[in-house]
Amino acid sequence: MPGLTWVFGFLTVDDIRIAFHYLFAIVNAFQGLCVCFFFSTQGRNWYRSVITM
Repeated sequence: MPGLTWVFGFLTVDDIRIAFHYLFAIVNAFQGLCVCFFFSTQGRNWYRSVITM
């Protein structure tokens, strides 16, 4: 997913293609949500495994 974000980021260099600006913003926001979700769920599992040791 990070590669896809930066492909759209590099395509935004040309100002006449506004669609790539929107795609970059949407994919980048989705990537941030995924990182937040996976970080929060994995953090809880790791914390529970440490407590039960």
